[in-house]
Amino acid sequence: MTTRAQIAGCLAAAVLSVVGCHTPKPVTPIPPPRPPAPAPDLPATTPVPVEPDYRTLPSTDPLGKLGKPAGTSFRALSEEECRRSAVAHTALADVLEGENDVPSPAPATRRHPHKKDPEAAKAAAVDALFRELRTHAAEETRNRSAADALEQFFRLADAEGRGELMRAALPTLDQLREAVAKARATGVRVPVEPDELDRQRASFVGTLAQADLGVELLNIDLKRRTGLPAGGDRLWPTGSFAVADSPIDVESAVQVALANRPDLKFLRAAYLGLTPDTLPTVREILRTKATDVAGRAGPAQAAAKGVLPYLSHSGSKCDPNDAAELEVRRRQLYTLIADRERAAADETRAAAAMLAAQGKQVALARWRADRANAKLPDAKKAGPFVELPAVLEAHRARADVIAAVMAWHQARVKLAAAQGLLAGGTPESPK
Repeated sequence: MTTRAQIAGCLAAAVLSVVGCHTPKPVTPIPPPRPPAPAPDLPATTPVPVEPDYRTLPSTDPLGKLGKPAGTSFRALSEEECRRSAVAHTALADVLEGENDVPSPAPATRRHPHKKDPEAAKAAAVDALFRELRTHAAEETRNRSAADALEQFFRLADAEGRGELMRAALPTLDQLREAVAKARATGVRVPVEPDELDRQRASFVGTLAQADLGVELLNIDLKRRTGLPAGGDRLWPTGSFAVADSPIDVESAVQVALANRPDLKFLRAAYLGLTPDTLPTVREILRTKATDVAGRAGPAQAAAKGVLPYLSHSGSKCDPNDAAELEVRRRQLYTLIADRERAAADETRAAAAMLAAQGKQVALARWRADRANAKLPDAKKAGPFVELPAVLEAHRARADVIAAVMAWHQARVKLAAAQGLLAGGTPESPK
């Protein structure tokens, strides 16, 4: 072997001893995708009428007696109790406020306790801001939770009130049917056909059944919102349900909203709490709130999405001396606050306009009911074929009054919610 070959062999051995001889690892094959499910093999057919066999369907007699289910019992529920219970049973708010019960991290033991600890001061500032933000977010969720519960409360009052009038009108409709049947049996011509009255009664019963279903669904929903156990007694809304006819001071209502709304307090707290220490926290707020608040998501959902990330706040590292970013974040928060204040003011103005308009609907409904009731004495003198339709018309007019009144109260609740008043206080209501 030549000297050159010996040297090359030694170099190769040295390289292998340093690097090592590596055998490439086997590559795991990627499994092929599953084949798609085969299409169903449908048989050929000749079209036939799509209609059920009547012998397989349930049957009822809509012309028989109709009343409330036997054994129904009720529990009284007032507007204030509904509001208070909904506020107390807001799970998201409990979670946020519960996080504030977690003790603040204890500062690490220092070698020189008499000296200031900048890291401890920074952690305390961030912790204080988080606690304030959670408090405002919890109040916002309670405000919206109470608004949703009260809206259902007045829907239930509407359904129960009109349902009672419908049941009360049924005997009158039955008397009219009997009077028409007797008159035709004696050869007297009447302007109403018995079959038409029977169809009206069947339609009436169907509408009442739908109303009963609505009442049942509202009970299920309201019991959950107020923390009541499911099932059991039905809820019965109580109260005077009075309607105030005094004009609304819209701009005063707007000022109340700007001062009280928790979502505005949230953003203002972030603005006022912005320091080099809290900059990572505010940066995260801007990341979430820029889409949740300015993006006009639902207020309760916006509070949830915007605040839940703060339950665990490690924060991102930043240069505490970065004054340029600090100023940018301050301007961004200012823009968000101004935008949200305008949106809150407009929401309040719209709610006030709806309340005023609904007040006029209540007045019109009362006028129609007064007119219908005023006709009853003369109709009674004219015989059953005039009296009984007049009584039915009076019942319909009273039902319209109930619907208008409960719609007015729902508008009142929307205004109070837009002002941020439902979590801690009671919305203004007529005595």
